[in-house]
Amino acid sequence: MGFVTGMLIIRKMSQQEYAFYTIANTMQGTMYLLADLGISSAVLALGGRVWQDRTLLGEVIQTALRIRYWLATGSALLVGPFLIWLLVRQGTSATYACLLFAIILVSFGIQMAVDILMIAPRLHAQIARLQRLD
Repeated sequence: MGFVTGMLIIRKMSQQEYAFYTIANTMQGTMYLLADLGISSAVLALGGRVWQDRTLLGEVIQTALRIRYWLATGSALLVGPFLIWLLVRQGTSATYACLLFAIILVSFGIQMAVDILMIAPRLHAQIARLQRLD
């Protein structure tokens, strides 16, 4: 569904808007990679050891969320100015570039939290809940 929606949106864009979209999408992926650094895999591995104890699993998830928050903040501070510079260099206004960055930050924040929060249902094999969350 995301692929089809993406294709429809891209077909309606001008070449310059598509360039902005590509830059913004690439920088969001970069921020995600810098903020994850294997934390999702580590939480899945550590959570697999304590999945039956809700308290310990909760502690693992809370710790991962705190670490990810700091890494996400650092990656946004690192990538954000570069993103804005690239967009302005390609002809956007500084206001438009900052607006795009703000939209990316909202999407990025949601993605960061959901990836960690989906680990508990995954460990408990709650397939219906995972499908709803996805």
